[in-house]
Amino acid sequence: MGIDTFIKMPTLPYDGIHHIDMHMKLLDEQTLLVAQYPDGVADGPQINENLDYVLQNYTSTFGTPYRVFRIDSPPSASGLYPDNGGAYRTYTNAVFVNKSVIVPTYRPEVDGPALQLYQQLLPGYNIVGIDVDNSGQNLISQSGAIHCITHTIGVSDPLLIVHQPVYEAPALSTQTLTALIKHNSGIASATLVFRTAGSTTWEEMAMIPGANDLWTAAITMPETAVQYFIRATANSGKTLTRPLPAPQSYWTIATQVLSSEEWAANHITGPYPNPATEVAHFNFDRIAGPVQITITDMLGRTLYEGDLPAANGNLTLDLNPSWQGTLLVHFSGNFGKITRKLIKQ
Repeated sequence: MGIDTFIKMPTLPYDGIHHIDMHMKLLDEQTLLVAQYPDGVADGPQINENLDYVLQNYTSTFGTPYRVFRIDSPPSASGLYPDNGGAYRTYTNAVFVNKSVIVPTYRPEVDGPALQLYQQLLPGYNIVGIDVDNSGQNLISQSGAIHCITHTIGVSDPLLIVHQPVYEAPALSTQTLTALIKHNSGIASATLVFRTAGSTTWEEMAMIPGANDLWTAAITMPETAVQYFIRATANSGKTLTRPLPAPQSYWTIATQVLSSEEWAANHITGPYPNPATEVAHFNFDRIAGPVQITITDMLGRTLYEGDLPAANGNLTLDLNPSWQGTLLVHFSGNFGKITRKLIKQ
């Protein structure tokens, strides 16, 4: 199936079917919606451990850290969770159907925040709740919900648009937006459609084709947020937008009045774990390379120097057994210099 990364996690202690769709929903190529329980309840601790494992060892298809949102899983009407006899009630067992999302619902008093979160994360989509917990058709008691009883039928002759959205950028910076766009007949045109937040008028910019089916367009960020979507037309005449419900749905680039160094500080995360014994991990989110790495001790002595030709995704640093105490990890590049403190045990 063309899969080159297979992630396996420990099964959950109270889940008898071990279906990940009960507990996690992929909203797009880099966004995970993950079920959440109160501290220490049911499968909550194992879900948290599994999620930490994924975030520390894997990246999205774009090579960047996953975006994670949590959604509460409600108890039964009598307050029972799976560890004390309650059925699994999760909102992540949902399914996309074109421009709609069908979400399992349980009781009006607990469904509202979940449906609101879906609408917030997927603006422009039609969010449809289906009661799976009523006395006449209690689907959830059979260990499944909406996604568990559906199969997806792919569209014939699909037009593919894959794009990593930009969610924030410094004011007056130039942002190059890139999309992978493919169709069996070839692509006739691709268009970036955008506007400043608050405007009712959309502007259009032709995207430029490049190697490997990549199309690009560059915009200069104003001092206000920018909303945008991508539209492509195949040689066959087929047209598609991404997000699918555009223009009702779009991505938003929030504008930040930040220096390059401040921008980089917000997009280099880690280290984790901290304290660490053998390795330490960092995440880089759209940091322009190359990046020089220097590790020093508190006396300023250099312990390690290295270079990254590109800095996007996870970085794992092997820690010398002789290093002890507080270390300073310095990242230097066109953005300036960022320092992170690491405790080596």
